[in-house]
Amino acid sequence: MNNFQGNEPIISRSLGSRTLLKTDAFLRWLSADAAFVASFSIPRDDKVYFFFEETAEEFDFFERLLVPRVARVCKSDVGGDKVLQKKWTTFLKAQLLCSQPGHFPFNVIHHAFALPQPGGADFYAVFTSQWQEGRAGSAAVCAYSHEELEKVFEGKYKELNKESSRWTVYGGPDMSPRPGSCSMGPSSDKALTFMKDHFLMDGKVSPTQGRPLLVKTDVTYTRIVVDETRGASGTIYRVLFLATADGFLHKAVELPGAPHIVESIQLFGTPEPVKNLLLAPGKGILYVGYSGGVLQVPLANCSLHRSCAECVLARDPYCGWNSAEGSCQPTRGAQDTSTWLQDIEAESPATLCHRGRSVAMPRAWGAPEDPTAERLTPPLNAVVRLPCPHPSALATYHWQQPHGDRGDTALLPDHTLVVIMQRGTAGTYKCQATENGYTWTVAHYQLRDPSGATPPPDGLAEDGLPWGSSGAPRSYWPQFVTVTVLLAVTLAAVACLALLAYHEQLKARSKVRGCSAPHSPPTQRREKVPLNGGTGEPAAPGGTTEEEEEEEEGSQPCCLQLDGDIDADNNRLRVPMGGPA
Repeated sequence: MNNFQGNEPIISRSLGSRTLLKTDAFLRWLSADAAFVASFSIPRDDKVYFFFEETAEEFDFFERLLVPRVARVCKSDVGGDKVLQKKWTTFLKAQLLCSQPGHFPFNVIHHAFALPQPGGADFYAVFTSQWQEGRAGSAAVCAYSHEELEKVFEGKYKELNKESSRWTVYGGPDMSPRPGSCSMGPSSDKALTFMKDHFLMDGKVSPTQGRPLLVKTDVTYTRIVVDETRGASGTIYRVLFLATADGFLHKAVELPGAPHIVESIQLFGTPEPVKNLLLAPGKGILYVGYSGGVLQVPLANCSLHRSCAECVLARDPYCGWNSAEGSCQPTRGAQDTSTWLQDIEAESPATLCHRGRSVAMPRAWGAPEDPTAERLTPPLNAVVRLPCPHPSALATYHWQQPHGDRGDTALLPDHTLVVIMQRGTAGTYKCQATENGYTWTVAHYQLRDPSGATPPPDGLAEDGLPWGSSGAPRSYWPQFVTVTVLLAVTLAAVACLALLAYHEQLKARSKVRGCSAPHSPPTQRREKVPLNGGTGEPAAPGGTTEEEEEEEEGSQPCCLQLDGDIDADNNRLRVPMGGPA
């Protein structure tokens, strides 16, 4: 920024007693909010490149849109004689692209790095999106070739239409020498006048292979440096060191398919962003700058890998398994690596380590040594957390439990196993990692019974039965008796319900619906006799019909049919014929 208010960004150059050159603020070559992240002077090249971000003016959007840019000036630029005096005559800028199909573009650039190459350089930059908040989004790493940058700067220009205030593609005649090129002299007034309004390129710089090199969720990369190293087989690999906003350092290997993160290092005890990274390849050291000072981080941590399988699975170009000495060692500086075992392209470690078994020490082949069991004796009903470390980001992790997957254990998203301590949960717990068809143990825990009884490591007794809290094989006879009794009671209850239902069905079928036979003709039906033995009155002419009588009979709980000489007490009446009733 050129002023104390911080609202006039410039690109300036001082050559001692010679004229100071800078960008023109009146022509608005740079937006007022331009923020620069890096600049590079390419060896054996007459150009300097600047990486920054600013608000785009060529897009007619309602919302403020940030765009990442790359600008270029020539080292031999001395300004114009009459036009653009004390100003750059070769200033050009273009837009950088870094996006995934179907996602918001990564349009906020945080840092850039140039890796020198014969005749140019390859540029790496880290991005986030302006539409993400906090750590909810993703970070991306995009790589750009020097040829792609130059292709865009040699392409078409954009110009601002004064009438419509819109940016359009310049369609006028070409000029020679080309405006903005390092061969343009200071006396080319026509070309210099053209440069005042044609500093923005129409083309956009696309990343290598047309997509981001690496996309990582829930992280913000603040710095990046790239190193080239030779593997044990002689292949050259590129290693990316990425610093995060919360104080982590990611080391990733660039591979044809996708980068592989070798390790993630926590740099500080309290999370804070990394301010700067400086690579010293000759010393094998990476310097990390932060608010409290400078840290020194080795490029390789080969001694962390204790076996051939771990060393190969790390896929770290800096490390290889020395078969002659039976240890994982740095490949940088080694005189002869012909007998070293290393594979960055994901070959099975069992195959590779077995191949070098003839020249290797016994420890060079086979699974890594199991970590020492951590013995825990928590109280009953205590909640115990068993962490599972992640030595490899490409491995899948699972737990081996003494009694299988029980209801008193739970698995957290970071593969930490939560165990509710009971007498039946004592035993050995192992967290195992599987990568590329290879499995090894990364964590080993032994939960002891609070009563003092220690189960065998596999949680089983000698006869194969689950181990009980008393130190002897557990008997299931009480459970068998309980289940048998419950089953018998259940069957008896079901049988009683079935008999009761059948009895109710028979009772319903035998229910008396009326006093007279339902199908006998009316003339054959007996008279209804009162219970006191009197004769029944004949039915009135306007009496009820047969159907109404049946309904009335059906509504009565019981209806007695008595002969004319039978009383209610079932005694025969001795009444003479024709006598009074």
